[in-house]
Amino acid sequence: MYVSIENDAKEGTLPVETVEEVNTLIYIFRNNSDLCENISEALIAHVVGLIEHKQRNAVFLEFLQVIVSSCEKETDGTQMKVVEEIGKASDDVRQFYVDSASFELLVEMMKQAKDSCLDATHPLKYHLELVGLMAKCTKGKNGVTELKCASFLPMDHVVRVVTSPHAIIDVKIVYLQFMLHCYIDTDIELKDASNAEYIEAIMDNILEDIKRLNAMLMVDAKRSAILTTLETYICHTVTEVLVKFFEKPYSTQPMIDIKQHQKRFTNIVKSMFELENGPLKLSKNYVASAKNWYRVAECVKRLKKCADELGITSYSTMQMPPLSSATNARQRWQSAAFSARFISRNQQQVSNTRANRTLALPRSRMNDSSNVVMFYHTLVTEFKIFLQPLQVAEGSVLVDILHFPERLFPPGSALREQCEHGGVVSKLIQHCKLLLVNKQENLCVRVLQTLYKMATSAKHQFTSPQDNYDSEVVFDHDLKPLKHVSLYEVQCKLNNAGAVDLVIDLIVMEPSYEVFQKACHLAKALLIDGNDEVQTSFHNRLTQKKVSGKFFRAFILKLQAAQNRIKSDMMSGTNNKIRPALSTSNSRRSSTLMTPSTNPESSFLLEPHQPHLTRQSTRGSIHEGSIGDFPQLYTSSVPDISNYQEEEKRDLLPAEVSIVEPVLRFMQLLCENHNTTLQNFLRTQGGRPDYNLVAETLMFLDTVCGSTKGSLGVFGEIGEHNFSLIKQALITLAEFCQGPCHDNQNTLAMHESNGLDIIISLVLNEIRPLADDHMELALEIKSNASKLLLAIMESRHDSENAERVLRNMSHTSGGPKQLIKAITQAYEMSNSQDFQVTRFRAQLLAQHTTNIANSRPAIPEIAIQNHRPTHPPQPTNPPAIVDPKEVGHNIYILAHQLSRHNSELAKLLNPEATKNSATKEALSFYKEHTAQIEIVRADRKLERVVFPIHEVCSYLTEATKQNVLNNTERDAQGSKVTDFFDKWKYLYDEMKWQRKLQDRLWLSACTKQLRFWGRMSFLYAILINGIIAFFYPFDASTFSELNPSNPFVYTLTLAPLFYLYMNWNDRTFSDMSKSSILAIFALMLASTLLLIAFVGILPTLYIFGVLQLANKTIHLVSYIGNKGLIDRCWSERIEDTSVWYLVAYLFCCIFGLFVHPFFYSLLLFDIIASEETLRNVIRSVTRNWQSIILTGLLALILVYHFSILGYLFFQKDFKLEVDKAKETQRFDHLEAAISKASGILDEIRHNTQQQFCTSEDDCSQVDPLLKAEESAVEEEEEEDKEEVASCDTLRMCIVTTLNWGLRNGGGIGDVLRNVHPDESHFLWRILYDLSFFVVLIIIVLNLVFGVIIDTFGDLRTEKNEKEDVLKNNCFICGLERGRFDNKSVTFEEHNENEHHLWHYLYFIVWLQVKDETEFTGPESYVAKCIKDRNLDWFPRMQAISLQEEDTDNDQTEISHLREQLHQSMQTINDLSRRVQDLQQVLTETNFY
Repeated sequence: MYVSIENDAKEGTLPVETVEEVNTLIYIFRNNSDLCENISEALIAHVVGLIEHKQRNAVFLEFLQVIVSSCEKETDGTQMKVVEEIGKASDDVRQFYVDSASFELLVEMMKQAKDSCLDATHPLKYHLELVGLMAKCTKGKNGVTELKCASFLPMDHVVRVVTSPHAIIDVKIVYLQFMLHCYIDTDIELKDASNAEYIEAIMDNILEDIKRLNAMLMVDAKRSAILTTLETYICHTVTEVLVKFFEKPYSTQPMIDIKQHQKRFTNIVKSMFELENGPLKLSKNYVASAKNWYRVAECVKRLKKCADELGITSYSTMQMPPLSSATNARQRWQSAAFSARFISRNQQQVSNTRANRTLALPRSRMNDSSNVVMFYHTLVTEFKIFLQPLQVAEGSVLVDILHFPERLFPPGSALREQCEHGGVVSKLIQHCKLLLVNKQENLCVRVLQTLYKMATSAKHQFTSPQDNYDSEVVFDHDLKPLKHVSLYEVQCKLNNAGAVDLVIDLIVMEPSYEVFQKACHLAKALLIDGNDEVQTSFHNRLTQKKVSGKFFRAFILKLQAAQNRIKSDMMSGTNNKIRPALSTSNSRRSSTLMTPSTNPESSFLLEPHQPHLTRQSTRGSIHEGSIGDFPQLYTSSVPDISNYQEEEKRDLLPAEVSIVEPVLRFMQLLCENHNTTLQNFLRTQGGRPDYNLVAETLMFLDTVCGSTKGSLGVFGEIGEHNFSLIKQALITLAEFCQGPCHDNQNTLAMHESNGLDIIISLVLNEIRPLADDHMELALEIKSNASKLLLAIMESRHDSENAERVLRNMSHTSGGPKQLIKAITQAYEMSNSQDFQVTRFRAQLLAQHTTNIANSRPAIPEIAIQNHRPTHPPQPTNPPAIVDPKEVGHNIYILAHQLSRHNSELAKLLNPEATKNSATKEALSFYKEHTAQIEIVRADRKLERVVFPIHEVCSYLTEATKQNVLNNTERDAQGSKVTDFFDKWKYLYDEMKWQRKLQDRLWLSACTKQLRFWGRMSFLYAILINGIIAFFYPFDASTFSELNPSNPFVYTLTLAPLFYLYMNWNDRTFSDMSKSSILAIFALMLASTLLLIAFVGILPTLYIFGVLQLANKTIHLVSYIGNKGLIDRCWSERIEDTSVWYLVAYLFCCIFGLFVHPFFYSLLLFDIIASEETLRNVIRSVTRNWQSIILTGLLALILVYHFSILGYLFFQKDFKLEVDKAKETQRFDHLEAAISKASGILDEIRHNTQQQFCTSEDDCSQVDPLLKAEESAVEEEEEEDKEEVASCDTLRMCIVTTLNWGLRNGGGIGDVLRNVHPDESHFLWRILYDLSFFVVLIIIVLNLVFGVIIDTFGDLRTEKNEKEDVLKNNCFICGLERGRFDNKSVTFEEHNENEHHLWHYLYFIVWLQVKDETEFTGPESYVAKCIKDRNLDWFPRMQAISLQEEDTDNDQTEISHLREQLHQSMQTINDLSRRVQDLQQVLTETNFY
């Protein structure tokens, strides 16, 4: 059917010329949003023209109201069209009666209309419909129409009409509705909206009407039409206006200052309270009155809340009538029923959803079904499941092509250039908006799914780069992209194409549930991993387009609708908990559709009658498996039936509640990586209205945990059905606070709701009954709740939030002591049988999931010529179960942070102070595995960081620790932090290798005794060389006293054995103390003697040679295993000098065993490698080797010059006496005979001299003979010597000077010819000899010795200084021991607790093993500093304990003043409350 506005309408069309025809259009357009939103401007102009040219009939305006309202869903475009046409019309159409003359006419019409009914042609009826039309055109905060309509009906005219004594109720209704939508509930500022005189006049008139209704209800029992109209006016229009007047819109100020109008406010609340508990309550038997009563009660409740926030005692609080318990119970049940009836929405949609579930029937019922239609639907469903892989394959190909659409066009073409700049994706996004505008939601959803796949496809495994393809080819034979694109690049590409604008526009348009959900999923895909560029785009687009109000209003409405639905279900007793699942895997499924997993191989076959749902925990949310809302990519062999499972998942929670989870995840990702700008933006947008999503999220958590029932700590409403929802709320709130964002922390800590109490209760109490059936879920909630409390106190330099938490915690049954109980319970739970069963069940589930993933059905494939092997898909990693010890650790850290502000809690955390063994064990464990450091933030303020010590840190060896502690060098500023920071990667690699080494038992056992093998090698070398030194050359006659019967040998063997037996422990070999070494060496020596006695010397040598070779081989393997060289490349192994040394040592053992035993002597040099002291001695020579070499070079130069002088001037003096070489083999017998004869002659000479030489004279006669003989002997000896000229050539002169000159103490003069004083060059010789002695012997040689001695002294000084620094200076901050004298914290406590060296290393390791998206604010800051190699986060020359002690005196005075100020404020508040009570009493007295 077509509508015609022409005069000569054709047959078959509906002309629009008369009132009846327009009335027909009303019934056609009513409740038809498609027709109303797509109405043409010509039809609107035609209807307005009918009013102008024919008659002013209310039917025409009713038609315009219908198209504007469109089933209570206003559209800005239609509103603007209507207002524009009304504005273009003449004054005959715009009958507003604004001027004084026409206002009097309006008053006369209202006088006449009091007792008569108004038909459509009555001028007053037309005026009412016109004002009502203006009210509908301004509804929904349309700024353009609000300004236009305000020009039609100014505020003073509205007040004048409403307060007129002749104003009828119908007039007041439309005028107040217009004022509400145009002047009050608006985003624009109108000059008369806040006029105090106007507001007071309206309030006085409202108060009179309320009192009038009270009086009429008490008198009129038949409920006349006037009473019904007045009741509707008060209960519907007035209540809404009052709430908008006084209620504080989130974080902004209310429109009316209640304290300024306190008297009027009190009177209004009093009258409304009397209306609620008076005649209106008695008339609740009428259905309409029951709804009206609920509206009045809700209005009174909200007004009372406004009064309580400002500290005003309302009349309802003072005059609450006493009701019996039975009455209260009945009232609650009735209120719950009315609330459920009033709040419930989308019932038709829920019914349709449940009806659609009947389509997916189990296969087992197909044969039993007699319904042909049902069987047909089942068959269609089966075909959909069967063909789903082909559909997924087509979608994945489309996504891959959209990544590189330019390849579809030839190079150089215009289309190719446009595609390269993202033109295709931009057009696709624009098309998606048009689809939603044109109400083609199914196609819009398909486009959103495609965009989502594009945003997540970068995480899939691409073809390996070693495959060679043409550069123009983008896809392989499986149609997978060959080019690797990072997730960040894809997100930025979609962002540049307008994906962020698309998300914002879709959410602002308030689309359907499905489109809203898909938009949230697309936003999450764009923001995953905390893309800062996309976050900035969201912030810029929201602020630039000024749509933040509408954008966040959509989220606020979702959260409020969810809260209302939850409250309604709780009050009505509706049970939304999950039904018993067919498998244990169902217990972990999400209540709504979250971000799907980006692992392409995580999909597996899902049967329609038994869905196996998986979930992977990430930062803040639950990443579903392949059954997410969007089908996975590249799963051509796996059917994705997520669309057919969606209805069943939605049934777990109502749609209003389940949609909150993606909203919370979206908000969390907006603040990911601690985006301070967006954290503050979510709390306040700086405009009007202002939406506080942080507070609203806390209120939602308060509601979903069941605190509306008044049951804090009794979590009966927490179950599998809302587990993921509560978890996401906790993580989102934590993300709001971390960074830190102090304003958001204060918002959560100081909020008036029970949210903080709920979070504390989640930590302290057992979450039952959820923990009974699913312990892992309860632990996960408890863990996230403790992290949220830590986030609220994160990086606070004051104690306000911590004291607030402690104060709220003290209101619980156990108080802070409950924390200790929670820690103990979590620790014991890790070893409990229930947890073991839960873990075993998870393992079975993971195995079952893997089996399902491997048993994939046969699906038709397209034949493709592909000769490349396909890689089988990897199995899905099962979701990890939260370790109870980890949960207990989080609670322990929370207690540790709170203990600084509570001395009682600090004492309770001391393991030594508790008598309970279980508690003592738990506290000791957590104390040992918890570390604390101090860091310097960007604002140069010190901050404590408490963190758990990761398990891998325990594998750092003590030898490595000692090496780092002793060998870390100080930089130019005297800090060791620089050198220590450079070593953290090496230390972390060693930890990981040592942990991996534990899986290789034999290698691990060898590496643990690495020091023992080295010591044994040296002991074997000593024994072997001792045998060689004593017994070489080896013969059997040596040491014949060693025989097996010698008791000394056995005694020497038993003594060390007894000593080792008495002192044996597990660390005897690894520690290798001096006494143990001596005992082992004594045992080896005794064994050596025994072997020599039994088997002989040479076999003993061979036995010890084999033992040394085996020991050194084990030593080499142990060293390689300890350093992790087994899993490294050959280049890294070759670069290790210790490996070369050990290999050379091994070759010496082999040569000594098979070549010659003298090679064993080289093994003794191992003492240099094993003794640090000896290495320092050698280092004294090698450290300044350049100076020594240069000095030696100078000595050679001087020797060369002295050689030249000697050759030129003293050549004849270079005479050397040399001994002749004797041929001993030829003349040995002659020499023996001569020596024998000489002996006989000497004896005869001596005897003769004694016989004949009786006097001196006689002796003188004999002497010549003797002297002659002696001279003959001397001449014979001199004949054996020979003088040789040693300076015939310059070369010989240099050699002689270098050899004899430097080796003689007196220099070269000791070996030259002694010159006679009479010789001419006597003086020159003296000068030459003295110069050589002074320059070379005294100066140059002593220079060399001085360098060596000074170097040795420097090494000793450095060693002493290093030991002094280690003993008296902090390794981290460099503070001296003296700074801690007379302080509350000693130097030892400072090193142990505040600036522990290894705690800083453990913190760096903690940042490497922890997920980046889970970092707290301090952790993110330090991680960025580590990445940038920035060491500013290390404290230098400062400590918190010293700063706190310096300000203790000031803090004491400030605390005293603060306490006095607090007491004064309490006194003032008490006095103010008494004054208000007195005023209230006086008011009541005047009233009565």
